[in-house]
Amino acid sequence: MRYFTLSIFLILVGLARPAIATEQYVVDSNAVLFEGDSLNYILLPPPGFKLETAAAQGDGLSLAFIPDADTYDSAAALIGLTFMRLGPNAFGTVVEVDTTAIRRHYGEAVSITLVDSIANFHGERVKTFYIDDDRDFIPTVMVSCYDVGHEILIAELVVSETGLPRFMAEELYVSCLQRFRVIKRGRLENAGR
Repeated sequence: MRYFTLSIFLILVGLARPAIATEQYVVDSNAVLFEGDSLNYILLPPPGFKLETAAAQGDGLSLAFIPDADTYDSAAALIGLTFMRLGPNAFGTVVEVDTTAIRRHYGEAVSITLVDSIANFHGERVKTFYIDDDRDFIPTVMVSCYDVGHEILIAELVVSETGLPRFMAEELYVSCLQRFRVIKRGRLENAGR
């Protein structure tokens, strides 16, 4: 009886895993494949979000994910993504410039706190900063940086004052980064680096 129960359990687990993976990682026209110098970056929007490129590029972003029912200009939340090619060891400089720009834009009262990094699909850490101001509403909530030495991906979460509650937007942002993959160019058959 014990072996029978174990066998049934293993069969159920085996059947459940593909359904979860298929539902969670659907690749459609909203998926992004960005070809870097030596790596490919694969990004999927969180559930209920779509890809926006033209309007995002007008704002200096490479692309953005916004809620399905929203337009770029009136999005309740926005996950902006920017790919940059850098010189060697420029990551610290980019983070410093970004931090300075945020402080200049929102004022010195803004707090920028390094939080526990978010792990991507492969368990690699994506350095993440939480941005807040106790006195005023600021739309930029989180900024994350993924550094591979000569290339960097900067992700940012922006919310509208009347849009999604911050905690819900943060959950969607984290789910987007957790589904983010990086693979060696020319190796699409292998999801690892």
